[in-house]
Amino acid sequence: MFKICFITFFFLLSGDFAILLKSGLTFRQALAYNLASAIISYLGLVLGIIIGDIHSAHTWVLALTAGMFLYISLVDMVSNVAHLMFLKHFS
Repeated sequence: MFKICFITFFFLLSGDFAILLKSGLTFRQALAYNLASAIISYLGLVLGIIIGDIHSAHTWVLALTAGMFLYISLVDMVSNVAHLMFLKHFS
């Protein structure tokens, strides 16, 4: 079981690390960003556990999460549509 967990962790870590290196970061920068991402994930876990015990927070957490998903998807979609319209207009 430990081998499977280690292999999965290694491939996930190396995939993120490869993307960071491919984007132009140095080895140390990519390592620092990957470590920061891992630390922030654990902070999110602790915050989620704390908020999960508060019954009245469920509605707010769900609303905030849905709003963030909508915002991110719409911003991505609108920027792509604007880019396509720009290309269509000037080509």
